[in-house]
Amino acid sequence: MLDLNSLTDLESFFADNPAESVGLEYKSSKILAKGEIGPICKGVSAFANSAGGTFVIGIDAKDGRTTLDDGWQGQSKLDWIYRAINSGTFPAVETAVVKEIQGERGKYYVISVDVSKEAPHQGQDNRYYKRRGSHSDPMEHYEIEDVRNRPKGKGSPLEIRVETH
Repeated sequence: MLDLNSLTDLESFFADNPAESVGLEYKSSKILAKGEIGPICKGVSAFANSAGGTFVIGIDAKDGRTTLDDGWQGQSKLDWIYRAINSGTFPAVETAVVKEIQGERGKYYVISVDVSKEAPHQGQDNRYYKRRGSHSDPMEHYEIEDVRNRPKGKGSPLEIRVETH
């Protein structure tokens, strides 16, 4: 997962024009203005069902260039994002950690999602998603079953016994 904790980290990382990938997704701050939880829940559930990843809100991607937009300029959306994830993913993705980063003009949000032991998770639209390249795509039935059958607990401790006769 990406270690993006400050405005400098965001500016530095996105200056290199990273493409969205299996472990990275980004959206404009406009999704917060529209109150859209669907794209957030879709991305978060896809990361939790796959190998984990980072979802950044506050990025414009135009003409092959990624830049920080003006950020969210209203009241903090930190609690709103947590509530959106909890109410819009089924079961709720509990491996998501949201950071709010204050910029010069607005706030940016970095959502880090670990692989979930409670997977598979559905998005707000009751579909299961996983990351394929740079997209969150609906899962096939066999993929849902594969995720459902992941080991859920910690691995059993290895026990070695030596017997002499």
